[in-house]
Amino acid sequence: MLWTPGLSSLKMLDLVVGGGAARRSTSTTTCVFLLASLFFRMANAADIHVKVAPGQDATALEPLGTVTPLFTLPNERLKELCGVEPGLPDLTLWYRVVNKDDDAPLKESLMEQYAGVITDVVIPESAPPPDITPDFTAKQTYLLPNDATNNGIDAPYSWTFPGGDGTGVTIYDVEYTWNLQHEDLAIMHNEKELVNSTDEGANLQDSFHGTAVLGEMVGTSNVFGVTGISPGAKARVAPEETKLLGHNRANAIILAVDDGKPGDVILFEMQARACGLPNDGAQVRYGPAEEDLDVFEMTQVAVANGFVVVAAAGNGYVNLDDPACQGKYDRTKRDSGAIIVGAGGSGLFCTGGWDGSAREKLAYSTYGSRLDVQGWGECVWTTGWDIGGRGGVGYRDPNDVTDKNKWYMGAFSGTSSASPIVAAAVANIQGIAMQKFGAPLKPKDVRKLLSDTGSPQRGDTSTHIGPLVNLRGAIDKLFGETSQPTNVPTSLPTSLPTSLPTSLPTTLPTSPPTFLPTFLPTALPTSSNPSMSPTKPKPTTATPTNAPTSNPTTNTIVQGAGSKSSKQVSTKSAKNQAKSKARKI
Repeated sequence: MLWTPGLSSLKMLDLVVGGGAARRSTSTTTCVFLLASLFFRMANAADIHVKVAPGQDATALEPLGTVTPLFTLPNERLKELCGVEPGLPDLTLWYRVVNKDDDAPLKESLMEQYAGVITDVVIPESAPPPDITPDFTAKQTYLLPNDATNNGIDAPYSWTFPGGDGTGVTIYDVEYTWNLQHEDLAIMHNEKELVNSTDEGANLQDSFHGTAVLGEMVGTSNVFGVTGISPGAKARVAPEETKLLGHNRANAIILAVDDGKPGDVILFEMQARACGLPNDGAQVRYGPAEEDLDVFEMTQVAVANGFVVVAAAGNGYVNLDDPACQGKYDRTKRDSGAIIVGAGGSGLFCTGGWDGSAREKLAYSTYGSRLDVQGWGECVWTTGWDIGGRGGVGYRDPNDVTDKNKWYMGAFSGTSSASPIVAAAVANIQGIAMQKFGAPLKPKDVRKLLSDTGSPQRGDTSTHIGPLVNLRGAIDKLFGETSQPTNVPTSLPTSLPTSLPTSLPTTLPTSPPTFLPTFLPTALPTSSNPSMSPTKPKPTTATPTNAPTSNPTTNTIVQGAGSKSSKQVSTKSAKNQAKSKARKI
């Protein structure tokens, strides 16, 4: 929803809900999102983020309203974070202005009025998270290997390595809200939102979106529900909108950086109106959150401090190479260092899905040369429930269908479902690196590793979203190790050598290995025994009497009796594959 300067909040509301049938959508979901966007925008209509030119005094902005630093960390801490390498932006130049008027002024008029005093203006607009979740059904086959019959990332392979379940790594999810008490998110039960001590999340959106994201990444390894890709990782949540700060994505990111350590992962479950493109009917042309300069600069700082940032590309089918983007996504001109993730087809059919062929770009996904990799943008089985409130598909405890702590969905989609797959894969790789080398890989090395070893994009590759993450390929390239030796002899030698060599080689090899990872200096995690096995995946249990009988690649509605004992065939297969001993490396 575009904000119209000069219209009061009540008049704007009247335009949308009282403006006649011509503005009404036949889609309930579209209406919900339009109204949600309106209310989000109303809540921060007078909020402005301004970057002051070096040497200029921010008090010059006081005629606009109350002026406070944009970031809530002390200036000394900001300068420390921005000083880890040359050329990083100075985050102390950013200020938040709460306008005295009801409506935020136009960016162009501010730039003209304060020419020489300010260098950039961001007028925050709360976009809904990049989610296109219809109804539910599912199999958790994205965990499984990528082969002729399945389009997965091979998480069980990573689980056979110490640290390969994400142990020692924290994943920070930056978005709106979550249900941290879900039965299959045990690691989150004692967690609190990452906010300043006197603040709290604004809770402007229901919790199902964030809950679904967490289930993909850190769903508990047990005998029921789903298993996350990184069941050994820790997770924290940072709301992008709070009651005191309003819509402040950049500050949520810096709180994650301040809380974490090199090797941790920050996931941007958010999108932004991209490249100044007009709406396509009711569809806002969404792209990555780093479209806004404050988020871009904060991303640069996070990456420079050793955090791997994974960002949803957005659901606005924007071509980021479009001239309208003015080179913002041209890596030769600027590069935040983030891994940007597009939405690819699962290869499955699911109720409410997009019927996407495996690894082909889904119609809604933003695309372009700046994208690095893809994840499943449909048919993802995870914790939570349908954001659209449709109900009736997925799983709810038949003894208490209102208990949200026992809700699951099977068709989570969008770049929202794609990016957690990548964030969790990164956590597993960093967990292995810390166990093997005592230090995590550098963020841009992780990005290149995933891009170089993924399962290639299919279909029209001119709409580039990159390959699907392949954990087996990434691990094998990084460590030069494969699951089976390639040179096993077929027979024993028929005779022993008749003589020993008379001298040692006089020269060393002159060519280096084909891949040399670089590492960040950091201490080992507290549990650093290199022979320690990762957390075991869920043990296999007897098939319940009400288990689905359909083919694993066919989606079904899963309804179980009692406390959710029904299991997906493919999910159990993933867990069975992962029960082997931890591989010594």
